[in-house]
Amino acid sequence: MPESLRDIVARSLAKNPADRPTATALLDMLIRPGAPVAAPIVPAALAVPAGPSAPADVPEVSAPERPRRGRILTAALAGATAVLIGAAATAWALTGKPETVAAETLPQSMNSSAAAPVAQSSRKPAPSAAAAGASRRPSTGSGGAKPSEQTPAPSGTPESSTAAKASGQTGLPLARVADGAAVQSQPYFVRNLAVGHCFDLEWYDKGRPDLPVNQFACRPTEPDNQEWRFVPRFDADGYHLYWIQNIDDDLCLDPLGVGSVESGSKLTEMVCYEEDNQEFRLEPKGTSGGLRYFWLRNVASGLCIAVASETEGDQLILDSCEAGDDRRWALLTKTDF
Repeated sequence: MPESLRDIVARSLAKNPADRPTATALLDMLIRPGAPVAAPIVPAALAVPAGPSAPADVPEVSAPERPRRGRILTAALAGATAVLIGAAATAWALTGKPETVAAETLPQSMNSSAAAPVAQSSRKPAPSAAAAGASRRPSTGSGGAKPSEQTPAPSGTPESSTAAKASGQTGLPLARVADGAAVQSQPYFVRNLAVGHCFDLEWYDKGRPDLPVNQFACRPTEPDNQEWRFVPRFDADGYHLYWIQNIDDDLCLDPLGVGSVESGSKLTEMVCYEEDNQEFRLEPKGTSGGLRYFWLRNVASGLCIAVASETEGDQLILDSCEAGDDRRWALLTKTDF
């Protein structure tokens, strides 16, 4: 404790009440250390009488209330002093010890050649407090373009199903089919290369509209809600687009609203709509550990599905499509683990 505060404490707790500073003097000592302090005024009731004692026949006037009130005032003053001193000491301690916040660890770079580890966890977060039931979605309007018309298909020839099967993964959704036939995919776990987590819904049961789609440790050997089918939705050039639909509740992966969204927008589940922003394109982005990885690009916004952190239970987001393992996803069946 600073020397100035020790002096104030000592004077405030003086044995003789007459030596203690008044509340005004105490405040001046705290605000302006070193300033002269006026001599304390001794209450008349506490002053030592001078001269001879009063005659016996004069009735003595007792004033018990004033000394008691003085003692109460003294106790209150001591309490206020302790509070002010404690606050001053706390402020001094805080200003002398700033807290250091560690920087968040960034995901591993795109150049990593090792396959992402499968994260393990025994618990999942509790269900969200969001209300159940589908919320009303805004109308697309009479002049709104279909999401599949807003982002052009990638240039060049898409990878064929033969190349997909060569990776060892079975039944991957087709990037393009010559006749435009709709081929239903089998269920997949969608696993991120950077953190090794899979698409996941809260708790273990069916999701509900407007509840978040998160990342969590992949659980291929236990009952859960982590499997998704890719429902074909091809564009005018024959490139397949997809609804990403959960097999337990038949709801689709969904950005907010019905059109383009900003980078960082979070993903939820919603009833699958014909003209909406729920269509995604699979863009092959190399192999790692014998598995093929994709960008999952939202057609309406041109953004890719990404993880926002390495934390289990964090909600998935849409972010710019650029180099980084946090945007690369593998589609795995239970037998691929």
